[in-house]
Amino acid sequence: MVQLDVLNSLKMLKVLSRQVFKLTTVGVGASLILAWGAMMVMAGAGSDRLNPGEVLRPGEYLASTNGVYFLRLQSDGNLVVYERRGGQEFPLWSSKTNNRAVERLVMQNDGNLVLYSPGQSPLWSSGTVGRRESFVVMQNDGNLVIYLPGDPIWSSRTRR
Repeated sequence: MVQLDVLNSLKMLKVLSRQVFKLTTVGVGASLILAWGAMMVMAGAGSDRLNPGEVLRPGEYLASTNGVYFLRLQSDGNLVVYERRGGQEFPLWSSKTNNRAVERLVMQNDGNLVLYSPGQSPLWSSGTVGRRESFVVMQNDGNLVIYLPGDPIWSSRTRR
């Protein structure tokens, strides 16, 4: 079971770097510590947020800290919030961008969460441009929320 968590964590960390110079792993409970030179990253079953400038690529996801809800950028181009119950996944919200080629989801420095095509065309956005320092969180209640520090400014309206 811990080995599966380690493998899943390693797969998720491709979002951080495509070039690994030195990789050191040390198991810590259900978490994993990874080191690239002087940079340390703590990764568990999945990060619950994207901060300004951070990116998700197809196949990657954000997970609530309770592990029940997650936002996945699917390889078919759809961005979907899921609930995991009884070993099954149930969709709660989507960007409705299925069957579209996607390259990445970016929490931009201007506060807008944007899904881009390989040609850099925006396919979907949260419409929160102009809200610098905003970040997006997959919450334990199933709601995907963009916060301007202290205040929610957008949500998927999937609170359970």
